[in-house]
Amino acid sequence: MREKILLNENWFFTGRDGKTVPCNIPHTWNAIDGQDGGNDYYRGECIYTKSFEKPEFDSEAQCIYLEFHGVNASARVELNGKSVMAHDGGYSTFRKDITALLETSNELKVWVDNGFNYLFDDEESLTVTGRLPFDPLKNEDQMRLLEREDGGVQFSHTIAEQIGGQLEAGFRLTGVYEDTNGSGPLHERGVPCFWATRAVRE
Repeated sequence: MREKILLNENWFFTGRDGKTVPCNIPHTWNAIDGQDGGNDYYRGECIYTKSFEKPEFDSEAQCIYLEFHGVNASARVELNGKSVMAHDGGYSTFRKDITALLETSNELKVWVDNGFNYLFDDEESLTVTGRLPFDPLKNEDQMRLLEREDGGVQFSHTIAEQIGGQLEAGFRLTGVYEDTNGSGPLHERGVPCFWATRAVRE
């Protein structure tokens, strides 16, 4: 018989300022900057950690899965210092068998990144199999994808890379624009596929 054990309480959250505070999940760090009008909405990586004891179970007949019902937008999960899984897509469930990684006392660590980090490679199913930056000169799988589609060599970068590179080169950002691709499921959902920035040299 399957048994569910909720791990929603007694987490610790470490934000971009390096401060660690207790929290329960579901949790968001954009509760204030997402609505204060200060143009300071933070996109980046923060960390959630939790300690828990090994549950009792029949090791001969049962196994333990760790399951998340959604982490927006990308997550890397580590248990007792060992990598468990990574996932892109903020609203989908993902899980992994952690039976072999369990110890008597356990430390769970989740890196959460709410930036624009992934690509929908199949717009019909919204399947996520690629990540930004999209650089086929460094990623053989991405190059093979372009070759199959005969679409030429294309490049895409994260917003942080695009804007950060302009700022490091001495440019001043004067505008940011977004648009959909004009058709398909992403367009119907209002998901922007194209971003452009305008910058001037100081």
